[in-house]
Parts: sequence; C-alpha cells; structure tokens
Amino acid sequence: MINTAHAMHVVQMEESSTTKHLSVAMTTEKDDTTQPTHGSSVLSREAVLYIQCAVIFIGVVGTAGNALILYAMVASKQHKKHVLIVNQNVMDLFTSVFLVISYVLKMCNVYLSDTLSRLLQVKLCTTST
Repeated sequence: MINTAHAMHVVQMEESSTTKHLSVAMTTEKDDTTQPTHGSSVLSREAVLYIQCAVIFIGVVGTAGNALILYAMVASKQHKKHVLIVNQNVMDLFTSVFLVISYVLKMCNVYLSDTLSRLLQVKLCTTST
C-alpha cells in the first residue's frame, strides 16, 4: 500500500511539473531577436572581406606562377614538345586573370550590366578567331 501511494505521489508530481513547464513555455513571450543556430553560419562583413582578399591573392600567385612557367617553356623551346602542358598553363593563366578581375570588380561594387557583359563576350570571341 505504501509503494502504491508513493508511486501515485511521484506520478502526480511529474504531471504537475510537466504542466507547469508547458504553461511557462506557452505563456512566455517570444522576443524578436534571433540568434544564429549552431547549424547555420552567418559570415560577418570582415570575414567576407578576408575571404575575397585571399581569393585575389591566390589568383595573383596563380597568374604569376603560370606566366613564369609559360615563359620558361618558351625560353627553353620546350613548348613544342609539351603542347598539353602549355595548353593547360594557358587555360590556368586566363582563369587566374579572370578570377582576379572578377573579385576586384566585386570588391569595388562594380557590376557589369547584362548588355555590357554580352558585348565583352562577343568582343573576346571575335578577336580570338
């Protein structure tokens, strides 16, 4: 009898504890400040600036490295033997140059309009043929 009474008392305490907790949760006002959760990340403007500067640095180093390799291959007259390496270096060089240009323009808040970007694409395509 004592065990049954004790068990009933524990169940009643748990139920009252749960209802108190639920009533507090239901009546608590929601504040408008939102905190980022652990799963989502919000980058500050300084972090974005550092990332953009790092990308520009990588692009400059890539441009210099690929230009140096191309110069060395042409100066040593090895460019005719290793056509695949030369082509890969040329593509990497142009990619690095365009990476630097696009991120510098992005950092300076210069956005090309659709018409201007299409005009540049047409000019680049017609001058290379």
